[in-house]
Amino acid sequence: MVKLETSKEELLLKHYFEVDNKPDDFTEQFSSFSSLERIHKNLYKIGYMLHKNFQYRKVYITLIDGPVSDSGNVTVSVSDTDYCELLNEWLNNKKNKYINEGSNCEENRQLWEEHIERFWEPIRKYVEDSFLCNRDTTPYNCSASPDLKTATPDLKTATPDLKTATPDLKTATPDLKTALFVGFTLLGTFLITFYFLYKVL
Repeated sequence: MVKLETSKEELLLKHYFEVDNKPDDFTEQFSSFSSLERIHKNLYKIGYMLHKNFQYRKVYITLIDGPVSDSGNVTVSVSDTDYCELLNEWLNNKKNKYINEGSNCEENRQLWEEHIERFWEPIRKYVEDSFLCNRDTTPYNCSASPDLKTATPDLKTATPDLKTATPDLKTATPDLKTALFVGFTLLGTFLITFYFLYKVL
């Protein structure tokens, strides 16, 4: 992929993709999705924003690239591939943020998979403008440490959690217990050996 100019990438990711306008045809075309509106407002909002970002692809590219020529064609400097990658990046960022919210990571991950990931293909088919954009999702593991959960960590907001820095031996893995046991045994052996060597010499 040819790297887009930063200003064009920023326009798409930070401005156009984040516009909170629900498309008029969203509720009628995806009525099964509208049941989320009362239960999971964030998922519902992400769903209609994803629909809008697929549907308005040509409009956004026109706004970025400038006016349409006399022949009706737009000289596109944001290719379909670039747009698709940015759309995937935007959705993966939304995924990480949504799954990290709340106290039940696994439930949030399952809701995301069920409602958003499965929603990608029906939206793409509904738009039907020969825009082939496959979903390139990032894996998300709720059992990983908090610093490893997100695929794209934000170093500015990352703060160490001192509670997770010290291991709890009751819940520690067998490998950790073995490593700690061997480490303390070696430390004790060296201390005793040096003590006797010091006394003898």
